Amino acid sequence: MGIRAQESDLDISGSKAMVTKIMQSNPRRVGEIQVEFDVVDRGLTPVQKEVLEKAAKSCPVALSLSDSLKQTAIFKYSSEAN
Repeated sequence: MGIRAQESDLDISGSKAMVTKIMQSNPRRVGEIQVEFDVVDRGLTPVQKEVLEKAAKSCPVALSLSDSLKQTAIFKYSSEAN
């Protein structure tokens, strides 16, 4: 998202991401990764938000993870950093 924001001249400074892992048993392993993005919105249009969300979902790291790992991305937009 940061690279795409910079390329598109979008100021999302102060934005944060929180990662939560959800474990499974039998066998014990990480079953789901949840990433909650708290994006500082300084007048982003719906199209700009879509660009940022698409960038996050097509991240090379996310695409490198196993298909069996559920990945959940949650996007929250606010006018100031939380």
